Amino acid sequence: MEKGYKYSEEAKLSRRRKLLAKRLWKKLPIFAFQTILEHNPEYSLNQFAEDIVYKKKAKVKKNKSNIERYGRYWKYREVLNLYLSTKNEEHYFAAKRLRDNMTKPYRISIKYSGEPGKEYSFDATIRYDSIQEIVSLSKTCKSIQEFEEKLNTYTNKSRMYFGL
Repeated sequence: MEKGYKYSEEAKLSRRRKLLAKRLWKKLPIFAFQTILEHNPEYSLNQFAEDIVYKKKAKVKKNKSNIERYGRYWKYREVLNLYLSTKNEEHYFAAKRLRDNMTKPYRISIKYSGEPGKEYSFDATIRYDSIQEIVSLSKTCKSIQEFEEKLNTYTNKSRMYFGL
């Protein structure tokens, strides 16, 4: 009983031809085709070109985490590292809260005395620092109109962070 797969004669000859072509191409690149032609007059230049090409495996790309594009990601990493170094539970819960809300849009609710409140929504890919600046900007204003003016000037000044 023989083990292994039996190749056809045609497959064996093809494999031998390719190995010979590659070996001769390495040793005598200029005369390789001529040498093979002496042994096999039916051999064409196209066959020779196909035989000497090494087949390489496709390069496997390492997938990058899509989570890095979100604005809360770097703050999350910072707070998580704080937890890992201090083992303080407050840092753990802050990191968990950031991770849970990672892909959700930022929602800022503004209400000034005597005015109805207004809610603003920002894309989740905006940097966390930019949102913190907007929140601190809202604390310096006295009305919604004033806040909207400052918000427009801030977003116009830093368009690259807001994707506008």
